[in-house]
Amino acid sequence: MAIVNLLQLQPEETVSAVINVNKADVGENLIMCTVRGVVKKTPFAQYQNVRTSGLIAINLDQGDELKWIKQTNADNEILISTSRGQAIRFHERDVRPMGRVSRGVRGIRLRPNDYVIGMDIVETGSNIFVISKYGYGKRTKVSQFTPHAREESVFVRR
Repeated sequence: MAIVNLLQLQPEETVSAVINVNKADVGENLIMCTVRGVVKKTPFAQYQNVRTSGLIAINLDQGDELKWIKQTNADNEILISTSRGQAIRFHERDVRPMGRVSRGVRGIRLRPNDYVIGMDIVETGSNIFVISKYGYGKRTKVSQFTPHAREESVFVRR
């Protein structure tokens, strides 16, 4: 079924992320991340009664865009990476729970002209594969990314 048949979107609204939810396996929280590095954690229960007009999930600053939403179990680590080679790994408990209509908090401090290119939940034993715009690639174990406090960031050499 097309999304336009489920939600009444305004002309300026677009769908930027979709998550598949299994009613038997609902996580405790939703973690969101924008291209400007804003993260937000909201209890999943606040999104269970969706109206045909939709629900506000996050308030965005001008020019920002919501790109990533993940379900978490309240004991996950998050990894955010940027276009200029920065990455940060932090525990979700470092982000306080917020209501649906809040803005969120800084997840990573960005350098000028930098933006977030990915956010994911850390899985034990997993790897990250980074590819540059010139086609060079590098695979790194997630365990090599030391967990930090939320606003610190680590520069990944190119």
